Amino acid sequence: MGEQDDAYSLYKAATRELLNRIGQDDQLYSNALVYQHRLSENIEQSQLYGETDTHKAERNRIISELNKLALTKLGVSFNELCKQVALSEAQERTEISPTIITDPVSLVELHSEGPVWRILKSIKEARVHSRWDEILSFCDQAIRCETRHPDRSARATAQFYMADALARSDRLKEGTDEAERARKNFRVQRNHRNMILADLMLTFLKLKAREDLRYVRLDYVAIRDHCRELESKAKENPQSCKAERQFYGQIIEGIQQALEHIDQSLANEVAQSCCLNAIPILQLFDGPDRISQPADAINYFATDAFKFEGRVFLLHPLDTAHTYTPELKEGATHFALPVPEDDWPIPTSKRERDFALVRAHYTQEGPGVRWTGQEWVTGQFKRDAETGQFYFVEIPKRHIIGGEVIQKKVAETEREVTSEEYGYVIGLLKPEGSVDMSLDS
Repeated sequence: MGEQDDAYSLYKAATRELLNRIGQDDQLYSNALVYQHRLSENIEQSQLYGETDTHKAERNRIISELNKLALTKLGVSFNELCKQVALSEAQERTEISPTIITDPVSLVELHSEGPVWRILKSIKEARVHSRWDEILSFCDQAIRCETRHPDRSARATAQFYMADALARSDRLKEGTDEAERARKNFRVQRNHRNMILADLMLTFLKLKAREDLRYVRLDYVAIRDHCRELESKAKENPQSCKAERQFYGQIIEGIQQALEHIDQSLANEVAQSCCLNAIPILQLFDGPDRISQPADAINYFATDAFKFEGRVFLLHPLDTAHTYTPELKEGATHFALPVPEDDWPIPTSKRERDFALVRAHYTQEGPGVRWTGQEWVTGQFKRDAETGQFYFVEIPKRHIIGGEVIQKKVAETEREVTSEEYGYVIGLLKPEGSVDMSLDS
């Protein structure tokens, strides 16, 4: 029944579009009016008494005549015109959908007259320029004016505007309380349209306040289901206007888009609970053999965040002059080394517990670590320009990773790097929110 009603609405919209395109001065306009009247009568009979083969046959004859007329005058058939109208309405719904969620107040209609409504129209104009302090002043005026000129509908609308202005002024709690008052008054007035808009605002404010997405989702689903019920009743009522049915349809579509975003966010939260990799933490005196049996591990997640002992660590480049984000290489072995204050002096390392993230068995020119047989030491990998072989330059303990060093080549017998004893430092793991420290001074 719902799909059939949609088809009826589309036929009516297409005949109006046909008349608009033909124009009243055209001699074919009167013919189009006759077909519009016959088609509207046919649809009304079908809605009142049910669809029959006779109704279908008659409607097909009318549409056939409309196809001929439209082709003669416009160069397109009436059926093609129906498709154009449907596409236009779909584009309109797509454009308005985000507004439904983020700015439901913009959909409030101000049709009434009177002193309070004149102030409310000034509020609507001020919203275009985001003058929130001015809007709050207007709202106060409107509410005081309503005490002298009682109008519950106008008071509820002023409260709704006030709730919006408070929320946009970072006064979420006050905005939420005012929106609740507005909703109660809309309910007393049996204003279903504005009640739904108030529900949308209250749910969006929960979203802004970062409440649990699962509960926000339930609120949106409840509003959507309520709109579906009202839309169904409107379609069954021949007296309901097209704008009312469109409004509910737009709300449903907007909520569906919001639910898709929420579901994606919830899926991401689930992904965050699935550890992609457990990176072993080695102490400075733990040899490479401890990589396979560490005492502790940092968990790496799909969101590029690392977690250890309830804290979130972010991966930073060694040199803050660079803006690139270091990456873990899939399939490679990584381990972490705590950065001690005395060996690799980073000012906040002891307090913040920074870690050097190392790609094991890997060399390229740049910072690295070497296992001496007793401890891990830091240095730089260098490539011999003549042979292409790597050698390791140890950094005295008083210098930091990536800092200015007094280069001291290892013994000749150690020039050729043995991969099992070396690793390339790809970045620093620093606690989220910690101050970025320069590593080149």
